[in-house]
Amino acid sequence: MSSRTNSTGARSSTSSTRTLFILCVLLTLAASLWPIWGHRFLPMQDYPQHLFLSYVTATYDDPSVNCRLFYQVNLAFRPYMLWYLCMKPLALLFSVETAGKMIFSVYILLITALVIAAANRSAERSVQPWGALLFYPFAFNQMYFMGFTNYVMSLPILFIALQDLEKHARQALPAWRLALHALFILLLLINHPFTLLVYIALAGSASIFSLRDLKSAPKTLIPAVFAGLVFIVYYAAEHGPSSAPLASSWEISWWNIRGTLGYYLLMFTGMRLTTSVDWIVVFLWSICAAIFLRSWRRNKVALEDIRWPCSLFVASLAGFVILPFWFGYYSYFNLRLAPVSHFALALVLSRLQISRQAGIKVAVCSMLLILLSIRTQAKISCEAETILPVLAKMKKNSLVLPVIFDGSSENLDPVYFYQVHTHEAYYYHIVRGGGANPTIFPNAMMPVQYRPGFSPLPPGEPAKFSVQRYKPFYDYFLVRSSPQGFKETMFSNGCTLSASSGHWQLFSKRSGVDDRQLP
Repeated sequence: MSSRTNSTGARSSTSSTRTLFILCVLLTLAASLWPIWGHRFLPMQDYPQHLFLSYVTATYDDPSVNCRLFYQVNLAFRPYMLWYLCMKPLALLFSVETAGKMIFSVYILLITALVIAAANRSAERSVQPWGALLFYPFAFNQMYFMGFTNYVMSLPILFIALQDLEKHARQALPAWRLALHALFILLLLINHPFTLLVYIALAGSASIFSLRDLKSAPKTLIPAVFAGLVFIVYYAAEHGPSSAPLASSWEISWWNIRGTLGYYLLMFTGMRLTTSVDWIVVFLWSICAAIFLRSWRRNKVALEDIRWPCSLFVASLAGFVILPFWFGYYSYFNLRLAPVSHFALALVLSRLQISRQAGIKVAVCSMLLILLSIRTQAKISCEAETILPVLAKMKKNSLVLPVIFDGSSENLDPVYFYQVHTHEAYYYHIVRGGGANPTIFPNAMMPVQYRPGFSPLPPGEPAKFSVQRYKPFYDYFLVRSSPQGFKETMFSNGCTLSASSGHWQLFSKRSGVDDRQLP
């Protein structure tokens, strides 16, 4: 009788713990959606550029805007296109800004899918994956704040695919699941080719170091080989030159080790490091580390349970340290692996068994970390929204030159995020409509390129800005953080200050002056 009672009590305790875990997931999910919908502008560096490209593809045939005069659109099923292919129908049904928020809501839902996948894996061992809740604070990583939208969206898809591959290593999957895995590989390619390369490297590494016997090798290596062939086909059909001038030449270079490691640590210091540190964030991450280290020492962890995620963590961390910062025409090459390593760490921690009390502490820390991130994101969004009064003074369908003397934020590290407000001039086109500027992505794989014959004069270095050189080509100059005496220089060269708000100033040609020439 007592054994039956104990068994019933154990099942009841497990059920209540599972219910509590699900409640924590739902609460953390809701909190993670708040920074996306709580403010008008998302706190991301390159996001305004991606939003602008989506705006052009959605309004290209609108007769009230003049995008056709300056741009051409090539939206097709190819690499880098998943974001824009999803954005176009949504932007036609809603506004472009709402569509962008809907897509990033899907990002948070994909993070939740990762947590659920970790929970299903842990259910086999009758434990709750409290460590999986750390996927949520890891979602607001360095790449998120830098606004690498395509790459950020691909991260949860990458780890869903890697967990699916791990399951395939343990048991044969039905044909429909293998077809689904092939779909994951295709989604990675059309979202961001770099993430497909990461999949190939991590899947191959984990397959080799997680082998139980030689018979399981083909099951996990074949998908990586297949993905490699897909990438080779893509690379063989490499794109041609961009209609926008390249910002730099082909090169390979590394950051110094101090700067590289500092970038990795930003996740644990509140995205500030060189000038200050958010010690509350450091304290919360320290509590989580102490909980899992104590669990690691007290409980025997089966090597089979953590071998696969540990392989992912070690491989991604090694790539982060060893690979160059600049490779070819692309920068941040190795730094893109920082959130991959953080996600892999969360996957490792989700396999560690901790008590219910310790799990609640992890859940509380996770929620507090998200709330602190929400506070930071809210401040950055408010900084971005100071441009709105300036945009309200501008006419539709104009040519605009951004002149950014300082694009940093008071709430992010000024060294690592020195450009966080640099691209907000793009909001002019979205808020007011139409027009053009000279700073679109110099990448021929992007869906929007300059129309042949239209070659806008690029901004150059702000310190060498010459109003006489640019005034014949542009209607407005959107200036951020101008130095002392800049206003007087603009005024003496036939421009007037039309509006100012926060760090922004809007200069236009003085009434009666119309010397614009199309580049």
